[in-house]
Amino acid sequence: TICADDLKTSFANRGEDLYKDVVDLCLSMGKRVEALEFIGRAKSRALLDLLSNSPIDLSALADDGDESLRRLIDKEKELRAQIDHLERVIWQGPTGQESTSRGATYSGEDTKQVYAEWRNTVNQLKRSHPNYASLVSAQTMDFNALKELWSKDGGVLSDNTCLIELYTTEDYLISMAIWAGADEPAVSIISDASRREMLDVDIETFLEMSTTEGWEVPRSLSKRIYSALLEEVLKSAPGTVDRLIIAPHGKLFHLPFAALHDEDGYLCEKFVLSYVPSLTLITVLAGGRDNRQNQQEKPLEGARDKYLISAISDYSATRKNGLVLRNTLRSSAGLDDLNYTLEEAKSIKQLSESRGQGKETRLLTNEEVKEVFPDLFGEYPVVHFAGHAVFNDIEPMASGLVLSDGTILTAASILERRALKTRCGRLLVLSACQTGVNKVTAGGEVLGLARALIYAGMPNLILTLWEVADRSTSDLMRGFHEHWQSEEDSIASALRAVQVEAIKAGMPLHAWAPFIHFGID
Repeated sequence: TICADDLKTSFANRGEDLYKDVVDLCLSMGKRVEALEFIGRAKSRALLDLLSNSPIDLSALADDGDESLRRLIDKEKELRAQIDHLERVIWQGPTGQESTSRGATYSGEDTKQVYAEWRNTVNQLKRSHPNYASLVSAQTMDFNALKELWSKDGGVLSDNTCLIELYTTEDYLISMAIWAGADEPAVSIISDASRREMLDVDIETFLEMSTTEGWEVPRSLSKRIYSALLEEVLKSAPGTVDRLIIAPHGKLFHLPFAALHDEDGYLCEKFVLSYVPSLTLITVLAGGRDNRQNQQEKPLEGARDKYLISAISDYSATRKNGLVLRNTLRSSAGLDDLNYTLEEAKSIKQLSESRGQGKETRLLTNEEVKEVFPDLFGEYPVVHFAGHAVFNDIEPMASGLVLSDGTILTAASILERRALKTRCGRLLVLSACQTGVNKVTAGGEVLGLARALIYAGMPNLILTLWEVADRSTSDLMRGFHEHWQSEEDSIASALRAVQVEAIKAGMPLHAWAPFIHFGID
């Protein structure tokens, strides 16, 4: 309930160790359910702790012209400011005029009333705008709420889906799995220091080799990582499970789980795979999907037919102006042109036209993207962007999509200024380098482009974990859209299908493994 920024930061600095110890204690007592709940709580706090010290005005995220929602948001901000003031008085004592006024006292009942009113306001926001509510108040799911995700009445997950929660500290690594009908999660713990050190080395080696074009990752390495992270918990899962939704932690956010190997084949050959920043976000994603269907603004049926395709191939302006983007470019002279982005975009447009949906498809190229892409973004359920993207590891909210003149559509502008916003969004494909890379905080939350786009209203993302080759990416993306437009595959299963085809065709892991699905569709 701490609202004051500096007090929250001070608490957060101690919070990581606190949660680690609580999870460790729960496991030592055999309380698996409680351990899973505290892991979720630890992750849900981290984003709020970071945003509390950010200059971003999150209230802009919910500015959609709804006056009643605007009043609710203003009320929440006002109450949060009151709580901020009360906390400073409680922790630091009265200051200024309050310290000299004999009657300046605060009763416990008054304080409780303010807190209660704030919580009630946040609960109202959870119903009317869950995305915004989750950015101002930590939201966690207890085990009963997790089990309800598979309920017959209103559940959002199918019985063939298994959730994987991962949690890492300096002392141990935990893998936990839950599926439909499970009374408690399956748990695997690595606490031995030498085993954890070996796993860290294996992951670092895997990432270095997989992200370097021309290197091939030894299958034995993929097997060792799979054995450490997933083998034990998946042994207990029902044989009907063929989909995994994974909530990674720490450096595991950078790991392409599709490329892990279980002796019989790569993981994507056996399972449909999706990522979520935290399990709590599943209800936010599902809520946004249900709201769109209930409001019937633009129904999801047939949503895969209406495409906005943007492709940037000509980055000559960045070279003329001597553009320099630190930590993102191989050369200070600017960005290289991309020869196959237009081919990729035109082939996707042709797919849509072949299904009789040409009039519903819009293709933007080069300078057009900057001029109209943000304005059109919210009108199309499916958006495909092909071009350069950059990741800023010093200030992750400055990461974003690079336009033809070198300007960047940043995560911060998406969140605060609503540079991109949608109420009918179904899928955003970012066919660009490193769009899925995010700043991983000490608490395990993800802060970067992916999270910003989800909160902008896009519930499903196809992203990349490292720099990808121009030609092979074009081929993979065409194959993905072919599978998805067949209307037989979900978004995640369409991605899996094209990756399996790439494996069978002998394509290197470097080319097919970096593509990941964020979302639950």
